[in-house]
Amino acid sequence: MVAIASPDAIHWKLMQAEPVVTEGAFDSDNLAFFDVLRGEYLCYLRDFAEGVRTVRVARSPDFIHWSKPECSLRCAKEHLYTNAVTPYFRAPHLYLGFPKRFVPTRTKVPEHGHEGLSDGVFMCSRDGLHFRRYVEPSSVRAWTAATGPSAT
Repeated sequence: MVAIASPDAIHWKLMQAEPVVTEGAFDSDNLAFFDVLRGEYLCYLRDFAEGVRTVRVARSPDFIHWSKPECSLRCAKEHLYTNAVTPYFRAPHLYLGFPKRFVPTRTKVPEHGHEGLSDGVFMCSRDGLHFRRYVEPSSVRAWTAATGPSAT
């Protein structure tokens, strides 16, 4: 993952030529933000653990030097494609996560021709690393294998 910066959110430039985070799958949305309470940047990125899609978190004091990513949004060995983690603006000590989950063993439409079902789930955390996952999907609908992420 490379670091880019902008003074106005219109004109962007590389902060350095080399990637700043190199561990991870980087095949879906990855996000980073400044945690005002901890005084550091957090980067939530997609990876694999034991053959299952997962989300890891890395930390940085300056957006250039990052820690080794730690396992974060991993629950019940479910495939988590995206994470959509953000601090809750009314209580920034709480992190909300809206990951897209893929369940290869579930099928909604047998005629679809591909195994699996995608849905969105809701998770929350007080430390940004250990998340509590709520059992039910965050949406009533579930989709077939290749659908977009939940709206957050």
